[in-house]
Amino acid sequence: MLKLMIIKIEKIPSRKCLSTLFLSVVFIISVASSVIAKEATLAEIEKAKKLSLEAIDLMDKYGGNGDDINKAFALANEAISLNENCAEAYVAAGSALHHAAYRSGDEFDDSLLKKALSLYEKAILLDGKLRKAHGGRGYILTILKRYDEAHKEADIVERIDKSSCVDIQIRAGVYKANGNIDMAISEYIKELSCPL
Repeated sequence: MLKLMIIKIEKIPSRKCLSTLFLSVVFIISVASSVIAKEATLAEIEKAKKLSLEAIDLMDKYGGNGDDINKAFALANEAISLNENCAEAYVAAGSALHHAAYRSGDEFDDSLLKKALSLYEKAILLDGKLRKAHGGRGYILTILKRYDEAHKEADIVERIDKSSCVDIQIRAGVYKANGNIDMAISEYIKELSCPL
């Protein structure tokens, strides 16, 4: 069973506070093959999904307030405690960590990004058709300079949801990072036609 510790972030920390944040964002992972997890009831499954979607929505609207990250972590943690097989809960937690990893400009805390990546991967294992899980994974792979994998995630996102612009954003980031400015501009132009 995976449990996320709830952390309190007043504001996005500076580099000086990086080690404090790293120590604060701790995952308690206990894997015991001999222990059989409790199956969630229908009510718990529904509540876990509702909490997860609320946390995802909070992170989709994220504007830099550390309290939003705290709330998303709390919602994801509660959802996982209700139903550890709720893929959306891992997407919510991954998104919160992704936002917590941001420093400034193009700077991120790689260790937090890698933890967010593992949460997106857990969500994909539980439900391989979650666009937000593949999109989040694609964004992080781009930041981590794992461009071939990021491009593959963009292709998966496009197959899952042709109306999404996430695949375009991922590809544009990959092209830009690889110095292929013409292709990056081409992708950014496609993004202009995306629905808001």
